[in-house]
Amino acid sequence: MEITGDPTAEYFEAIRRHPHQPLLSNFKGTLRFEIESGDRVDKWRIEIRYGAVAISTDELEADSIIRSSRTLFNEIATGQENILASLLRGALTVEGDLQAVFLAGRLLALQPLRSGEPGSARSSR
Repeated sequence: MEITGDPTAEYFEAIRRHPHQPLLSNFKGTLRFEIESGDRVDKWRIEIRYGAVAISTDELEADSIIRSSRTLFNEIATGQENILASLLRGALTVEGDLQAVFLAGRLLALQPLRSGEPGSARSSR
């Protein structure tokens, strides 16, 4: 997947480039993000196995599905919005294991777009 200047796509590509997340070493499960933009729905599936993180765009089942508009998820991915606050406001939805939102929050906190990594949205500002 090529980085397109889209914070959502960059977020998932950054996870792909950082396949080990030590803070997730006690968790095994899958999350699928469904990001809606008009009639289009982009799907990313994250599999976590005790710190090893793999990402794909397949439509396999997941323990939890997180649905969001692209506009909102762009704001979440860049740190302008908080995923938990978005859930409490009803701006995004979760189907399945609610623990997914907390794991997603952890992934977002670790996420490289916040570190000023070359090529990221944050490093070009």
